[in-house]
Amino acid sequence: MAGADQLQRDFITVDVYDDNFVGIVRRKKEWRSQYIQVGRILSLVYILFFLISCGAGDVTSFALAGVGIFLNLATLCWLENSRYASKPKILFIGFLHVFILGTLVALECFRFLG
Repeated sequence: MAGADQLQRDFITVDVYDDNFVGIVRRKKEWRSQYIQVGRILSLVYILFFLISCGAGDVTSFALAGVGIFLNLATLCWLENSRYASKPKILFIGFLHVFILGTLVALECFRFLG
C-alpha cells in the first residue's frame, strides 16, 4: 500500500490497485467542477450588476461589482489550476461572495426604493 500513502500526499498520482483511493480522486474532481459551474453563474450575476451600476452611475455598486468580478475570476483560475484548493478555503471565498452580493442587492434595493 505504498501507493496509497503517496496518493494521500499527492492527488496527481493515482493508485490503480485500490478502488477506494481512486474514488477519492474522482470525488475531488467532482466538487471542483461543481464550484466551477457556480462560479461561472456568479460571473454573469456580477456582470449584470456591473452593467446596471454603470447605467445608474452608482460608484459604490460599480466598485463592488468590479471587486466581485475580480474575486470570482481569480477563484475560478485558482480552482482550475491549483491542487491545493480545499473546501474550507472555497467556503471562505463563498462567504466573501455572499457578502459582496448581499451588499450589491441591498444597495440596488435602496436605490430603487428611495
